[in-house]
Amino acid sequence: MRGTISGDAKLFWAVREGGSGMIEEEVKPGPGGSVNCFAKVRCEGRGDVYILVRLDGENATLTGVSVEWSPFSDNLLGCGITCEKEDIK
Repeated sequence: MRGTISGDAKLFWAVREGGSGMIEEEVKPGPGGSVNCFAKVRCEGRGDVYILVRLDGENATLTGVSVEWSPFSDNLLGCGITCEKEDIK
């Protein structure tokens, strides 16, 4: 997820699979309020995958939002695409 936050609210993002939370983290903006989140998560077939964003506070906006995701499998990784185990949450 990428974007730009302005204002004084805290930004959180989460990844859920069905009713199960996989990631929920506060996102610390970079210079100029830039936001860049990245994670690899292992799905267990518990339902649809949701990527969620929450602003806690007032007078804040999140603009220029881009959310990208791609499924991958152990077979795909076996074809030469690399993914370190410590990268998977």
